[in-house]
Amino acid sequence: MDYKIVKKAPFTVVGVSAAFKYETADHEIPQFWLGFNRSGKSALIDSMYGISIDKDMSGNEFEYLIADYANGTEDENYYSEIWIPVRKK
Repeated sequence: MDYKIVKKAPFTVVGVSAAFKYETADHEIPQFWLGFNRSGKSALIDSMYGISIDKDMSGNEFEYLIADYANGTEDENYYSEIWIPVRKK
C-alpha cells in the first residue's frame, strides 16, 4: 500500500462509530466496514477515513470511526462528530 503523511490544519469529521476490543479488532473492524457498506450509509458518508480513538490509552477497548469531512448537513442522531486537532510535538 502506498501512503504519505500530510500536515493538515485541524478539521472535523462525521461518521459511524463502534467500540472494539484490541484483541479482536483485526477481525471485527472488517466486518464493521462490510456492515457499513451493506447498510447504505456509504451513500451518506463518503468513508474517507478509518479512525481509531483511544483517549485515555488505559483500557482494552477503543472507538473506531468510519468517517468523512463534516459538511454540517449530517443528522446528529445517526452520526458521531469528532474534531481532529493538529498533532503536538
